[in-house]
Amino acid sequence: MSPLERKPTDDVTTSAELLRLVSSYQLSQAISVAATLQLADHLAAGAMTSAELATRTGTHAPSLYRLLRALAACGVVEQRGDDQFTLTALGDCLRVDAPHSIHAVVVRHGSEQFWRTWGDLLHCVQTGESAMSHLYAAPNPFAYYTQHPEVGALMAASFTATIQLAAAAVLAAYDFSPYQTVIDIGGGQGQLLATILQAYPTVHGVLFDLPSVTQQPLTLLDAAISAGRCTIRSGDFFAEIPGEGDLYLLSRVLHDWDDAQVLAILQQCHRVMPPQAKLLVIEDVLPDRVTHSLISQDQQLSDLNMLVRTGGRERTEREYRQLFAAAHFAVTAFVPTSGSRSILEVTPQPDV
Repeated sequence: MSPLERKPTDDVTTSAELLRLVSSYQLSQAISVAATLQLADHLAAGAMTSAELATRTGTHAPSLYRLLRALAACGVVEQRGDDQFTLTALGDCLRVDAPHSIHAVVVRHGSEQFWRTWGDLLHCVQTGESAMSHLYAAPNPFAYYTQHPEVGALMAASFTATIQLAAAAVLAAYDFSPYQTVIDIGGGQGQLLATILQAYPTVHGVLFDLPSVTQQPLTLLDAAISAGRCTIRSGDFFAEIPGEGDLYLLSRVLHDWDDAQVLAILQQCHRVMPPQAKLLVIEDVLPDRVTHSLISQDQQLSDLNMLVRTGGRERTEREYRQLFAAAHFAVTAFVPTSGSRSILEVTPQPDV
């Protein structure tokens, strides 16, 4: 359509659509406040008024009423009558103990430290420096989490929640039955490994992560540890990785690091992996050409999040293949899942 063919109403509609995108941060913050106040948990038993919720949450009732109406406008709660609010299916995901709770993820998105780093996006785009480095002089966010345990605990809980959402899709797409020992490198609180061990009773698991992670309660793996089916190992994957596994996992690890650091991690894997072992890299693999879709939005915003938070990046399949080749790995399978994640199966090749 040429400029002469456009109608004024077309321009107004387009502008309004863009404005909704620009102002979406307001909605993000409103939902995050709801999660921080645990409104969903309070509403789980039934309808409540804003005054009743204000008493339970220690908030200002008239202001909370305005927040609840904003949440109703986007379907997180439903308003019944003048001042009665109930939980919707969408809002139920904010309950702390919901089966697929994203409570910790939503609280993370609205937390001051996370919010502030995204406010530094312009500097990141202008310089290539991560906001964590610029604002907090942190070499990487994981060092910052170690120094600030309260932030680290929130981030760990949010990572577990996001992995939980993807774990079922990974297990549906890949057969883990041929393997005896699965080593989860940088496996956090063990959500993916616990899901694998539950589905495959003959598999033994090894969770490997920083001491600041492994010294925390790992309740997801308690049953497997008690049954002698899981071992916890502490260390730094830039310095060492446990050997003697026949399947290694790097799930949402490589995107945290730049190419040189990814190569260093892969070389550590190659150094200890038996020739017949396999490595699964589970990541959001970007398309070569971006299209206008919800999955593309999620993936590209995740890429920007890596720029802001870690200094890493999401990558295309071609970019991953180049890194694998440089570390002497061959790609033996590329397995999409029903979600945004893809699985790259690679095997070590002899050093030239």
